[in-house]
Amino acid sequence: MKKNLIILCMFVVLTSILGWHHNYSVPSEASSSDTWDKVIYENGGYTDSGLITEDTDISNDKIIIMVLLEYKRNPIDMVPNLKANSTSINDYVYQAKYENDYKTYHTNKNKEIVENIKIGDYEERYISTLTPFIEYTYSLAQFSLNKNAILSTLNSNKDVKRIYVQQTSNNKMYKDCMLDGTGMAGADQDVYFRNYTGDGIKVGVLENGVIDTTHSNFTGVSVTIHNQAFYTETTSEHATSVASLIGGNNGIANEVSFLSSQIRGGICEEVDWLVNQGADVINMSFMANTRDGIYGADSAYVDYVARVYNQIFVTAAGNTDNTTNYYVDDPGLAYNVITVGAIDTNFYWRDFSCYQVASGPIKPTVMAKGYSIGIPNVDGYVHGTSYSAAFVTGLTAMILERYPALINNPMKYISLLTANATRTRSNYYYDEDNNFDEYMGAGEFSYINICNNYVDSLSFVNSTTATTSTIYNQTFILNAGETLQASIAWFAYTDEDDVSTLARTNYDIRLMYNNITYSMGCTSYNNVEMVSFTATKNNSECAIIILQHTTQAMQTETIHFSYNIY
Repeated sequence: MKKNLIILCMFVVLTSILGWHHNYSVPSEASSSDTWDKVIYENGGYTDSGLITEDTDISNDKIIIMVLLEYKRNPIDMVPNLKANSTSINDYVYQAKYENDYKTYHTNKNKEIVENIKIGDYEERYISTLTPFIEYTYSLAQFSLNKNAILSTLNSNKDVKRIYVQQTSNNKMYKDCMLDGTGMAGADQDVYFRNYTGDGIKVGVLENGVIDTTHSNFTGVSVTIHNQAFYTETTSEHATSVASLIGGNNGIANEVSFLSSQIRGGICEEVDWLVNQGADVINMSFMANTRDGIYGADSAYVDYVARVYNQIFVTAAGNTDNTTNYYVDDPGLAYNVITVGAIDTNFYWRDFSCYQVASGPIKPTVMAKGYSIGIPNVDGYVHGTSYSAAFVTGLTAMILERYPALINNPMKYISLLTANATRTRSNYYYDEDNNFDEYMGAGEFSYINICNNYVDSLSFVNSTTATTSTIYNQTFILNAGETLQASIAWFAYTDEDDVSTLARTNYDIRLMYNNITYSMGCTSYNNVEMVSFTATKNNSECAIIILQHTTQAMQTETIHFSYNIY
């Protein structure tokens, strides 16, 4: 009898595992699942964006259920005193002074609703303090036995809008990767002479483990570890090497302070903690195991946090695990974050760097060194988009120290870094809908260009209600051989839902020359668009025109415009 029971339990678990797939429909084996219209299956789990695989072991797998709650999340509707006291868009959407109001609203509303969600047998429950999410963690075996009851209860609750189900794994793809690529970004002088060191900047590092504070690279360095309740954090070679490139005693920005958090299931609690601890930039050198290029819950989550709390995120584009799957995945598919791909010393795309997207914005955003990287006190050379992201994060810390107005201003920063990205190779074609290259995004991240052209950036509030309206224009005079490269960026107002219902206004950036208008960025699927033009004769007059093509996602929006003439 006992033997039969064991066999039956093994069969239930294996059936669930073998039937697991990433799909936006519910598996057919559950007869009641036909009515689970709120459920989205995502084959989650997180891998470091490195290159070596390990054997699969599912014995410790977990099921993470991210529950999106149904209530008002527009800032002006969320907090009554915003509407009463606001005099401009900056008073109720973009300024950090209202962040505590947002946090209080979400915390109280989530606690109120969670009392009416009657599910049990979970190992952990996390109630977000920043967003309308609740996160439940189940063992794979427990979820397999009670899946119908759990999902039916959640799906029938009127306060639940969406249910994201993810399977996490203890298995990772790692070996990690870095090198001295600061010269490629034009930052070698500032790094070598320590002109800017990231002093006063807090860098969040979200990884599959925490930074090893006993490592010689972190002796005397400020590192705050996220000690999660009922959980023992483990140090990670990957997290330690990534942070060693960003800062520490020998890194790019050697005076940053670190906030280190380990992913223990989903990313909600960890991101909330990093934001609440005051991170100025958060590095995420990992990706979901899904590998299908479909915008999902984690990207939606960081999009929401980036917009409401003005948080700068830098994430790795990810590394392919074979020669055909080059899909970027969560959280690198988020609209409001910087997704970084890998290039080599010769500024060529490295053939492990992911770039394909099935549903979501065009990615990567920019490129940085990600091959044959040597880090002091780290054995060997490392490779991967983990370290491309780390390069950008370290240089971003230096830029934030130098230009503190960019702190809590992620879309202005994205406009600056895309407008000033370097396009050094003629064999790449910047012909995507938003004038990105398929492999290279906007181009190579350029610290020196951002600093040299910081003043050539402006932000303006748009409240135009009419569609197909010109909301900004500027005239330029170019000489023969000069190139004008310009970019606009604005927030995507995600409703934490599937990509088809994301709210984002369609703005286009166009160039007029000789009374001919060139449309180089006209897509409704991106919130970053570029234009580039090279003059063929002296005193060439051209104009940049920014158009609004749809009704606005919000009543008023801030558009960020940057340009670079070289």
